[in-house]
Amino acid sequence: MLSFFISLVISIMLAFGMAIAISEKGGDFPVRPWRIRLQLVLRKVFGRRWSRVVKCTVCTSFWTALGADSVLCLVNLILFGTFYFFWPFTGFIVLGITWLLIEILNAIDSKGE
Repeated sequence: MLSFFISLVISIMLAFGMAIAISEKGGDFPVRPWRIRLQLVLRKVFGRRWSRVVKCTVCTSFWTALGADSVLCLVNLILFGTFYFFWPFTGFIVLGITWLLIEILNAIDSKGE
């Protein structure tokens, strides 16, 4: 049970961090080549519309939770022999946290101007 809770927290933190790196810092040097490659893959596999998902931090946080949960599922199976794949729920959790933090920071920024 403890490994499940730890995996949930790690998944949320990973998804949030990846979303910030891809969406917010996607134009900066270390991340830019990876973001371009990701957009090209998304465009080829799913179409032009999906390649724009990486420009939305909230949307990206939802989908990066899928990647984080997939990796953690494999790690849990190998290390603990338990199955962990809580993706739709962790996706919505991290989406809500990301949106909430963006709204709070936007409210703080609008009062400072």
